[in-house]
Parts: sequence; structure tokens; C-alpha cells
Amino acid sequence: MEYRDKVVELSGFIQGYDGYADSKKSNDVLMRWIVDSVNRITGRLSRFISSYISRTGDLGLLFELIRDASNRIIQDINDRYLNEYPSKVAGEECTLIELDYKIVSIMRKIEALSDEIMFSGGLIGDARFKLDMILEGLKRVGDLMLQRSQLIKSK
Repeated sequence: MEYRDKVVELSGFIQGYDGYADSKKSNDVLMRWIVDSVNRITGRLSRFISSYISRTGDLGLLFELIRDASNRIIQDINDRYLNEYPSKVAGEECTLIELDYKIVSIMRKIEALSDEIMFSGGLIGDARFKLDMILEGLKRVGDLMLQRSQLIKSK
């Protein structure tokens, strides 16, 4: 399996969807998809990290995979909310605020997971820095959603 395929597979696995074929889903269904993704992300990421380390022991590639998969998740969220659904999202400020809250929730869960792994002695070297970079990427999405909701309120 090529590296790009691994990134796609991991990003889908973390987000918890097995294909997102129906691009005509309503905003409510789309929001449930985000909520479900947030609720599953810590367990999925934790299981992936545990199995990957036990299989390969390669922390460097592991963090590259997580970083690239996280960037893909960010792109997926941007595409689905800002490109496919601009009018629906623009018309529902509460959805934007709720989405922003969910992004913050994802960040906190990943932070808690990274702390748990670090304190158990599972991470060495610059692993914390790499996890922080992932968190920064997720914060960019939260900031983008916040800016968009403020723009809507000012109109």
C-alpha cells in the first residue's frame, strides 16, 4: 500500500466513516456525522497508535501518518462545510458555533490522548512537538469557523 493510500485510510478511519458517497446530505445529518466523528476520534486514534507501534515500532512514520491524516481531515471538513454547503452553513449561525465547539472538543481529546501516551512513557524525543503541530492544524479549522460565524453576525 502506498503512503498516500495509508493517509486516506487513516483519515477515514479516524473520522469514522466508510465512504461519504451521498453529497446531498442535509445539514442535520452532516452535523451528526461531525458529532459521531468527535465521539469516536480518541478511541480510534488510540487503537491505531497502539497497534501501529506494536507492529512496526516506527514512531517517525507514525507521526507523519497522523499529521498527514489530520491535514486531510481538516481539508475534508473545509470542503464539506465551506464548499459543498456554503448557503446552508451561512444561514445557520448555531451550526457554526456548534461545529466550532466540536473542533475544540477534538483538540482537547487529542491533547488528553497525547498526555496519556507521554506520561506512560510511550513517546520520546520530539513526539510532543509533532502532536502539537497536529493540534495547531485543527485549531486553524476552529479559527476559520469562528471567523465565519462572526462575519455572518456582522451582516
